[in-house]
Amino acid sequence: MSSVNEILDQALNLPGEQRAELAQQLLESLEGAEFAPDVADAWRVELQRRLDTIRAGTAKMRPWDDVQRDIETAREAKAAT
Repeated sequence: MSSVNEILDQALNLPGEQRAELAQQLLESLEGAEFAPDVADAWRVELQRRLDTIRAGTAKMRPWDDVQRDIETAREAKAAT
């Protein structure tokens, strides 16, 4: 079976719309779990908003390589402090 990191890497390589749909489905799978209903509802609204902007073509998409580089830069800066 794949590790969580392997699955995450595969998910992050999906196009934006598919990542948004996956995130929404994962959140829905957690309903009734450890999350308070208001938190789950807020995430559902936010994920739907993001999915709507992607579908409308108004979302500002960035290549994953750029995002990954920014994350690494932020981690290095945080580690240096």
